[in-house]
Amino acid sequence: MTLVKKRWTVDAFRKKSEQQSPAKSPVVGKAADAMPRITGPQAREFAINAVQQALPERSFAVEMLMTDYQPGDHELVLNWCRQERDRELRHHLLRDMRQLWELHPQPETEVQMLLECYERGPCCSCRESVVDRLMKLSALPENLRAECAFDASDDIREMVSAQS
Repeated sequence: MTLVKKRWTVDAFRKKSEQQSPAKSPVVGKAADAMPRITGPQAREFAINAVQQALPERSFAVEMLMTDYQPGDHELVLNWCRQERDRELRHHLLRDMRQLWELHPQPETEVQMLLECYERGPCCSCRESVVDRLMKLSALPENLRAECAFDASDDIREMVSAQS
C-alpha cells in the first residue's frame, strides 16, 4: 500500500475550501489547521485577501502574519479587529493579536492594542489577562479601573481592588 502525502499550498487550500467548508470535510479541516504554518509572500497575500473579502479563512490571517511578520503588521491587525463584525471570529483575532504583540513586541502600541482587546473582546478570561497586563504596565486608565470594580468576573474585581 502506498501512501501519498500532498503538500498543501495556499492555492490548493483555496480550491478545496471553495468546494467544502472545513467543518464538513476532514481534509479541508486538516488543511485549515495547517494554514498558519504556510509562509511566504503568497500566504501573506492570501491572509490579507481573506480579511478584505471576508472569507471564512480570515480566522487564520493573524496567525499567518505572525510567521511572516513585516513592519506595519501591528496597525494592519488592529484595523482588522476593529472592522470584524462576527463576534466569535473577532474573539479569535483578538487572541491572536495579543500573541502577535508577544512575538513581535511594539511597546509604543501595546496599550492601544490591549484597550482594543478589552473593549471588543467578549470573554472575561481575555478581559482578565488584558487588565492584568495593563496593570503590569501601569497603564490601566482610571475609567477602566472604575469599571473593573463592577466586572462580572470575581477575579477581575479582586485584582483591581488589591492594587488600589
